[in-house]
Amino acid sequence: MTQEEIEKKAYEAYPISNGPDEEFQEAKRDAYIQALTKIEKLPKIKGWVARDKNGSLYVFHDIYPRRLEDEWVGKGASSYIGEKLLPDITWESDPVEIELLIRRV
Repeated sequence: MTQEEIEKKAYEAYPISNGPDEEFQEAKRDAYIQALTKIEKLPKIKGWVARDKNGSLYVFHDIYPRRLEDEWVGKGASSYIGEKLLPDITWESDPVEIELLIRRV
């Protein structure tokens, strides 16, 4: 996301208001811009997420998986990420493109 896109999102979330809340809105918008800018600088992994028939959720790194009888498989690396994340993704769903942010904890 470019800096221009970040600022556009911030102004959509916290529009300019001419009134008693103007300074408060401006401070919230500035904090939003700083947070999004920081997030954009984090390393990312792009891939596809899909749920196997047994409910397990996997990320397929940089490759679109294909459905077999009861699981999704890809030619590249994949990672199991649990069962509780992204409950809207089901076995019947097509894989969804995602971007994972990587940060130290």
